Amino acid sequence: MSHRGRRQRLITTIQQSSSAITPLPPDYSPRTEYLPGIQWVVFDVYGTLLTSVAGEIGVDSSASRGADSVFATFAQRYGRPGSTADSIAQEFFNTIARHHARLRSRDIPQPEVDIREIWATVIARQFRPPTDAYDPEMIALEYELALNPVWPMPGAAEVIRELGAGSYNLGIVSNAQFYTPLIMEALFGAPPDLLGFRVCVWSFETGIAKPSTAIFRRFLDAAEISSPETVLYVGNDMRNDIAAAHEIGMVTALFAGDSRSLRLRENDPIAENVTPDIVLSDLRELHNALSDRTPVTDTAKGTKR
Repeated sequence: MSHRGRRQRLITTIQQSSSAITPLPPDYSPRTEYLPGIQWVVFDVYGTLLTSVAGEIGVDSSASRGADSVFATFAQRYGRPGSTADSIAQEFFNTIARHHARLRSRDIPQPEVDIREIWATVIARQFRPPTDAYDPEMIALEYELALNPVWPMPGAAEVIRELGAGSYNLGIVSNAQFYTPLIMEALFGAPPDLLGFRVCVWSFETGIAKPSTAIFRRFLDAAEISSPETVLYVGNDMRNDIAAAHEIGMVTALFAGDSRSLRLRENDPIAENVTPDIVLSDLRELHNALSDRTPVTDTAKGTKR
């Protein structure tokens, strides 16, 4: 199958496997105010632009809730004699651990794997021959869609369209895998660049994951931005998004629109002394922060009600 055909097959699979997900509003008050001087609006993806049943993307064991049934399905459907759900799971997580260890040996404290490489190893060692009949991208996508269904966050398409048509540059900094831009294309109707995102930095391409500030610096370099205070970063995680972006001088917006994905990290020393510049309960509240009209501001300070 051609590259174009395989890509379209992946997108079709995403569309056929996806259905609407309604966010669960957390008990957390918005706080908006006008933010002058913003030239770039940069987004996280999972839990911010996309609702996510799992709340975030993750390929390690801490993010594997519900994975047992997927591994059992793979063992029954694809496994070679002797392969079990446990052996496939062990191969999967051990391979991730080896890749992480290799990257950490290169002084990358927050490493990211390319999940295609992980599944290629699992297929070679656990799936029945001929192993070249299996597509690691399709297997990886099947696993992700089963564990972490996603859907556009309310207002996301509208905000992307309006900001992109206005005077703002759009960007993405996201912990992601190869399928993340495909998911955006499948659910938003166009790939990120055609949606208006000028610069996208994906963790699977850099080998570096948030909360490392290095991935944010990659974005500043790629976008040729010398003044990070002109960048508003929007994310749902106080450590991975807000603290990291704040550390390199970006203006920050905590998105608190879905209790599944809101990560306050209240006992995390990295995040505990950081305050986002604004707090959003709906992405459309960005209009208040990016317009010099009188903002609609909650009297609370972005705290639990």
